Amino acid sequence: MKTSRNVAITLLFLLSSLAGFTTTSAAVDGNTFTNDVYNITVNWTDDWTVIRDLRSGVVLKRGDDVRLEIGIWDSRTESATLTAANPGETLAEDTSTTDVPGAAYQKEDGTWRQIEVQSVNDVKLQIVLTTTVDSSEAAVGFVQNEITVNGGPVLTAQPIGNSATAEDLTGEATAESTSIRSSRAATPEATTQAVTDDGLISFTGPVFGYAIQYDGDIWSEDTVFQDDNLDGIRLNGDNAVLTVWAWNGYGADPEACLQGEAEFYATEVDSITNWVVATGADGNSLEYFGEDLSWGVYTLKYDDTALVDYISCQPIPGHDAVLITLLSSYPDTYNDALDAGLDVTDTVQFAESTTTQLSTNDDTTRAEISTAVDGTVYTSPNYGFTMDVPLEWTVVSEDDTAGDETVVLNNGTSTVTVWAIDQSFQDLDACVDYAAAQSGLDLTLDQTSTGTDFRGEYGDQAFANFVYESADGTKMTYYIGCQEIPDQNAYVIVIQDVPYDQFTSERRFRLEIEDSIVFP
Repeated sequence: MKTSRNVAITLLFLLSSLAGFTTTSAAVDGNTFTNDVYNITVNWTDDWTVIRDLRSGVVLKRGDDVRLEIGIWDSRTESATLTAANPGETLAEDTSTTDVPGAAYQKEDGTWRQIEVQSVNDVKLQIVLTTTVDSSEAAVGFVQNEITVNGGPVLTAQPIGNSATAEDLTGEATAESTSIRSSRAATPEATTQAVTDDGLISFTGPVFGYAIQYDGDIWSEDTVFQDDNLDGIRLNGDNAVLTVWAWNGYGADPEACLQGEAEFYATEVDSITNWVVATGADGNSLEYFGEDLSWGVYTLKYDDTALVDYISCQPIPGHDAVLITLLSSYPDTYNDALDAGLDVTDTVQFAESTTTQLSTNDDTTRAEISTAVDGTVYTSPNYGFTMDVPLEWTVVSEDDTAGDETVVLNNGTSTVTVWAIDQSFQDLDACVDYAAAQSGLDLTLDQTSTGTDFRGEYGDQAFANFVYESADGTKMTYYIGCQEIPDQNAYVIVIQDVPYDQFTSERRFRLEIEDSIVFP
């Protein structure tokens, strides 16, 4: 979509085009626009300035070539009309989804206009980005990362506010976190629990006879389950949900149990996406299959909330059944939550046994992925730059070979590789071509809607979009961006490998990582 960084911009959608907006009471205060009739709030960072404040919306500008208009329209206005082309424009991209109409248009003079229509609080919001073709990708990233409406990002092709909050995990327990699914419905029962001499609370499964103990200061009872073929208890912690339950649906086979549970959550729960086996610091998958115990650690998104799940299965002596543990927490609290959860499962006693059952209370189930990642910040061991690793991303691998280091991240849809290399190039375009040649893929430069090569420069970076076909026939986008590391005769190369039809929605996630790079 980008051909030259010097294309002059023609700003469109002037005041006359706002005539159809609803007239309401609204005000701008600092970096916030508030409409107190329809409860619409727009926030922006200091990078943006207000160039027009209307009761029906706000017009913002970033630098000389990025303009954003957010207008409130009467709910009777047709979304198709709001996303229609202006004279002289040609359709560059249809960004519409089932819930959010959208389109991008461009003109021969290099103008790029991207539109999205959101339905919020019984009105429609029209979000219009106007920039240049060569700046469009960066501009969309600016909007997605620096502008919010009612707390949610825009120009994402997703409904505003369509995300879970932290309270979902410990308040109304998510369907994913309960373990007792509707297809295996259990009846809550009033089960007698006792307090031990150590002050712990003891729970005994009424059907299968196992017993666990938990600290009432750390865990609180949510629900006790009982049916002919299962029983269990769900506990809530500050940042975790722990479910311990028994079921005869897998017989006494823990390997079949782990496979079945993982497959269920990966494929049969509509709210769950990006279900991936987590990777440990040694690069191995955090999944183990054994006859006496099977366990796995998985990253996922529940709606838009990133979670980490630990699942274990073990046979119950004397029964053709397994005991299943599911711990669900957030990426930044998972390891602490795991410790608290394993303190509970370490107390498991079976009626047929006088010994405590197998424990996994060691480092093998931790999601501490990389020694170069401290919390959510990656620090380059050779070049000293830092980079944020958002919680939605998993560190797949890391190689800190002197002069040639890589860190590979995955969010379930995109794979992003950040590659630092001490090789010299004639210019930034040569760096891009070098990375393409090193990919080992049959890459072809993507084309813009005007038939030009999808490559160019923006700021201190050069970029290009390539396409290729994966082994299963999926059309893929292979984005490469290069920038020089100051004063080190070295370069950082950022690569995004993503299905072609999801590049538009996924590029903002890459930009969030790319824009966070800070050189020493």
